[in-house]
Amino acid sequence: MALLIKSIEQFARSMARPDALLAFTLAGALVGLLSSGTILLFRLLIDSKFLIDLFFDFTHPPAWLVAAQLGIAAALLWGLYHLLRTDSRQAGVAHVIEQLAQPIARMPLANMIGQFFGAALAIAAGFSVGREGPGVHLGAASGSQLGLYLRLPNNSLRTLIGCGCAAAIAASFNTPLAAVIFTLEVFALNYAVANLAPVMVASVTGTVMTRLVYGATPAFDIPTIAIDNLPDLHHLALLGLMVGVLAALFIHLLEFFSSWQQDAPRWQRFALAAVGMSLIGWWVPETLGIGYTTVDAAIAGEHLLWMLAVITLAKLVATTFCLGLGIPGGLIGPSMVIGATAGGFTYALITLSAPPGEISQANSLLFILVGMAAMMGATLQAPLSALTALLEMGHNTALVLPGMVGIVTASLVSRVAFGKESVFHRLLRLRGIRFETTAMHKSLREVGVLAAVDPSFELQNRRLDPERMTGLASSGARWLLLHNGQQPVAALLRQPLVQALESRQPTEDNDETAIDLLDFAAAGDGLNPPLTVSRLGSLATLDEAHELMLSEHNQGFYAQAESAKGLDGIYGLLPFKDLEHYYR
Repeated sequence: MALLIKSIEQFARSMARPDALLAFTLAGALVGLLSSGTILLFRLLIDSKFLIDLFFDFTHPPAWLVAAQLGIAAALLWGLYHLLRTDSRQAGVAHVIEQLAQPIARMPLANMIGQFFGAALAIAAGFSVGREGPGVHLGAASGSQLGLYLRLPNNSLRTLIGCGCAAAIAASFNTPLAAVIFTLEVFALNYAVANLAPVMVASVTGTVMTRLVYGATPAFDIPTIAIDNLPDLHHLALLGLMVGVLAALFIHLLEFFSSWQQDAPRWQRFALAAVGMSLIGWWVPETLGIGYTTVDAAIAGEHLLWMLAVITLAKLVATTFCLGLGIPGGLIGPSMVIGATAGGFTYALITLSAPPGEISQANSLLFILVGMAAMMGATLQAPLSALTALLEMGHNTALVLPGMVGIVTASLVSRVAFGKESVFHRLLRLRGIRFETTAMHKSLREVGVLAAVDPSFELQNRRLDPERMTGLASSGARWLLLHNGQQPVAALLRQPLVQALESRQPTEDNDETAIDLLDFAAAGDGLNPPLTVSRLGSLATLDEAHELMLSEHNQGFYAQAESAKGLDGIYGLLPFKDLEHYYR
């Protein structure tokens, strides 16, 4: 056991370095297993029998029964959230982005528990929310909690959170490459190999775990598409234009509904969501739940032109209404459903007057797939993630060109014509949260203090007895960490101090009186003044060190074991000026 604990401690210390590739990769595999396992449990909970399936045998249950189920679910959700603290109710992808923008990226366990049961209940009951957003939160929290449990340095938590996100997306969509690109693009992680390799390993792990349980089929039942003749590019641009407008409307409505009842009690907002979802679901049953079966029906050509239009608009309103009123769940899946029905509607509209022989099932499928990817890209402002997801779901590299046309057009329309940035960023700004981080802070947050401190030091009482002068001169330490008997108070370079002590003018008291090294260094000619130092825990990042020294007006810091006090467990020290090496 002692050997295991020592090995874990050495493993943790190695991860303070941002280039510890092997350690980060092994951690990525562990996070991938934990995250994908959590997501699989989450999906199994969603797929479990809820009230209607449990007590009734209806292929299409009556509207009153659906309304009753939604009402009961709203009451249960209110009870769950009533038990959570106010700061434990934030969830979803926006919450992950918010935490990654903090000096210390940590995903609280209470938020994770609330998201796990709350989102599963909301989706299973029929609210128009998705499972991917909660999945990303659960994956990120899994990585964070593993890092906290193993007491890994704070700088490594960001990478572990990214690994959890990638494993979660891979486990949700069965698209490993899109999961990696999504993580790097949406969460703005550094593309360095030390970040990329563990994220890839976590994505592969999540995909393997999902395929062991659900098989190799992606989230949607998409047949292999054979593109013989590419549709006119202006038709694809028209699709992108329409989807861009829908994406901007989606974001606008979500902002509106998020502010509409912001000050109302939570029970009132949940009750409104249940009533609104019941009415929309009674009018358009295809809007209930995530909507993946609606995509499968659109691919199979089961919906007519007017029905595709109705489903698109109803799903858009239902999703933004539920999410805006605080129903736990995600928006990625429903937004892709909206894009799919919009794509099918666009193709049906284009071919409305075409002879039956010119209507191609392959082209219809192409428009549905491109519509899905374009809506995802425009809503999240993540075009590369959307394009990669399109390729993995469609199994055909011929989708690259039509996908790029649709995705870029939709993203430009939403961003340039309507001024809509990423929906997650808009939601954070709506809450008054800043998530931008300077390049300097990003650089310093990637390095743990244990990777930067100078371990060549010697603890020395600030009052030097004459008999210890010889030992001070023969020491090989670079620094003297001066203390007052209880804690370090300053640091001095040893060699210049020794030279100054040896060259001082002899007096009759030199051999008998103890020397206060701080006073001597402050008054000594040619000596640099002592560095005042701050204490920092060994798990901290250089960004934390930077902020602490600025707030305490000190010129350096020493790293000490988290549980140690006084003069025990000190690993080394670093002057403030040496921090420039890590961000210049």
